[in-house]
Amino acid sequence: MQINSEIVTAIKDGTIAIAAVSGATVAWLGLWTWNRQLRGTTEYELARRYLRAAYTVRDEIARFRAPLITPQEMAAALKESGAEAEDPVSAGSRAAYVRRWNRVVDAVSDLRVDALEAEVLWGAAAKNATEALQACAGELSASLTMFLDRNARNPGFQLDSATKQRIERVMYQTSRDPDKDEFTKSIMEAVGLIEGIVRPHLRR
Repeated sequence: MQINSEIVTAIKDGTIAIAAVSGATVAWLGLWTWNRQLRGTTEYELARRYLRAAYTVRDEIARFRAPLITPQEMAAALKESGAEAEDPVSAGSRAAYVRRWNRVVDAVSDLRVDALEAEVLWGAAAKNATEALQACAGELSASLTMFLDRNARNPGFQLDSATKQRIERVMYQTSRDPDKDEFTKSIMEAVGLIEGIVRPHLRR
């Protein structure tokens, strides 16, 4: 009877140990699955925000580069700026471009927020892609500055013909076809880099 009792006790202790190990394994697997699902959800949401922010930058740059500025847009921009001008057309055009540029700046600022998190998760590729799109915005900013200085008729500010043509190629969108518009192509390529990073994380 004593032997049987020892066997029963051993079996009982073994069963408890196995149950404990099994329980710990199940708990670990559950935690691992939860962490994986959480990471997948986090990366999906970030990928969606990051790509949307990139598209917003792309679209705001396209709006900026629209060749036509309507009288209504000039009037709204002048009213918003609170400026008074002797030449409403010239001042209105300037105010309209500044207003358009401010929207680009806002879009780039939003992109940077998600880009920093993207760099944490996806490394240098995300940083390089973001910088490529920011470089396009930077080129547009430089062209706008020279464009406005030229239009201000500053006697000391002179541009050679090649520089004027380069500024106009950046300032004005001549085609949505990237093969026909060099600056549009640069923007599409930068956005394409971001698309390449986030697309795998958008498949659920």
